[in-house]
Amino acid sequence: MSRILKPTLALDPFALESTPTTRFSMRRRTSYPQRPTLIQQLETRVQQLERRITDLEQVCNKSMSLSSDVSPFTPAKHANDQFPDFLRRQPTPDPFNPFWQEDAEMKEPTPLPGANAFSQALLLSRPAVSRVPSTPQQNIPVSPWSRCISPNSRNASTLPIRALVTRITKGYGKGASIELQRLLKEADASTRDQILLALPKALVSLALDQYGCYVVRRAMDMDKHIARHLQGSFVLLVLSPCGTLVVQHAVACEESMQLAVLDDLLHAKLSDTLTCCHAIPVWKKLFAVAWTDEGRRKCIANTIQQALHNEWLKVATTEPGSVAVQSMFEHGILDEGSAGMQALLLHFDSLAMDQWGVWILQQWIEHGSVTLRAQIAMHILFHVSSISLSVYGSKVVQCALRHCATPFVLQYAERLYRASPELHGKPAKLLLLDLSLTPQGLPILAHLLTASSDSARLCY
Repeated sequence: MSRILKPTLALDPFALESTPTTRFSMRRRTSYPQRPTLIQQLETRVQQLERRITDLEQVCNKSMSLSSDVSPFTPAKHANDQFPDFLRRQPTPDPFNPFWQEDAEMKEPTPLPGANAFSQALLLSRPAVSRVPSTPQQNIPVSPWSRCISPNSRNASTLPIRALVTRITKGYGKGASIELQRLLKEADASTRDQILLALPKALVSLALDQYGCYVVRRAMDMDKHIARHLQGSFVLLVLSPCGTLVVQHAVACEESMQLAVLDDLLHAKLSDTLTCCHAIPVWKKLFAVAWTDEGRRKCIANTIQQALHNEWLKVATTEPGSVAVQSMFEHGILDEGSAGMQALLLHFDSLAMDQWGVWILQQWIEHGSVTLRAQIAMHILFHVSSISLSVYGSKVVQCALRHCATPFVLQYAERLYRASPELHGKPAKLLLLDLSLTPQGLPILAHLLTASSDSARLCY
């Protein structure tokens, strides 16, 4: 009877993986090189880190011996919580953190000796000179790192006045502007005089700056005569969103300054300033001035009408120009018999069907005289078809129906029953049908049926 071979268990753990046994046969065990265990890997890693620590200590001792006047850098309290993991400095070597061995040395040279060993500390802490208490008995060490502080971060109150003005003109003068305004308001008379003497050379640049314009306005409150240095540059300033604030402040001063601003604007191209949204507040203030000389307003009107001889419609069909024309009419610069108003009435249909020109005609109807309303009513009846069917022209018709006399209402209602002329080969039909089919025509018909008297409705 043959001997039955029993399976045996391999004692070597590596042999279990490589030499499995069977029930009826046993293969010859093959010898493999033994793998390092996890403990051996950790021991090797720790030895590498210890050698690196020794090298870093030698570099640190050598570098700190060369810079004995520099205090050690330490991170601020809870500073590590504000930075990501790759910026945090580990207190002890960590074999599972690869950032510890990579960030411990800086590849780029630094102005501070020994900074190669303190890369994270330089990011997380202040300069050493700022943490040393300053007393007359101590010799405060000056760190080379303090030279790297940006000049923009210095306190504006420690800079001279001319330096503050220069910072504003360079484009980073928010703090300098606040400091100059504070000095003009709270400082003594000598300091204010120094500021007022330093401003005129850069007054135009300051007025055009978003922060410098407030300094100029504060200086004008202290001395109104400083605005004379802006004479000749008012046109440039009114076209600027910041400069126009300064010019408006100058117009609020005495009449001589108002005349200076007006003289500069009248001698420039009026179509540029009257169509600029930044210049319109200045023009409105100048139109509203009660001049000592009664003939001054008439002189202004003649100059404007001559300058805008062929450009009235171009100016009136813009948003700023529409506001300017309404302001002229409100303050008597543009009256009923003026050439400017007649030039606008000649292009009545274009003005009435424009989104900005319609406001001018509505103002003339509401606040104009009976003669002016009669002229506008005549133009409406002449262009009744195009104006009534226009989105903006229908607003003029509604305003005229409310403010004009009854004869105009009857004449307009009569025109609705007339056949409109043939257009592009289409058959003519009643204007009433076209008007009832448009959204802008329904308010006109509603006004004719509800706001009129019974006798007038019978006439319709």
